[in-house]
Formats: sequence, structure tokens, C-alpha cells
Amino acid sequence: MKDSKTFKLIEGVFNTGDALSLVLNFYNEKIMYHNRELLALKLKHDKSTAPVEAKLESLQTERDRFVEYLRSFAGEQTLFELKSSIQIGPMSS
Repeated sequence: MKDSKTFKLIEGVFNTGDALSLVLNFYNEKIMYHNRELLALKLKHDKSTAPVEAKLESLQTERDRFVEYLRSFAGEQTLFELKSSIQIGPMSS
């Protein structure tokens, strides 16, 4: 069986605007992905939309918390260190 791997995604120092833009792009892409998934389920008249709706709500809440956190630094020249990675591995069947 192949091992799980970790890949560096973001590592650097960013000002407030750049940090906001970079992270919001990730959140918004993920939200759009789940919106497309939800639309496909609804077009198929699939009743199992609750898990996707819950993911969307959770992502939107986290995105809003992130924006609120960065906005608390408004007017300051704060720099932020961002570190993010992707962990991926095969699921056992």
C-alpha cells in the first residue's frame, strides 16, 4: 500500500490584503465546488443534499471568521505568516 503524502501549499509572509485575497480564493473555490455538487444533486432530485449543505454552511462560517479576524487588524501594517499544506493518501477499501 502506498503511503500518505504531504505537499506544501502556502508558506510565506503576507500583508493583510494579500493574506485576505489568497485565503479567500481557496475558500471561495471550495464553496463553488460544493455549490456545483449541490446543484447537480438537486437536478437529479436527490434527497441527500444535507451533507453538502452542511459542508457549505461550515465553509461559509469559517470564511466569515477568517475575514472578521483579518478585519480586526484594519488600519495596522500587520504582516501575517501563512503556512498551509495538503495531506493526501489512499483510503482503505
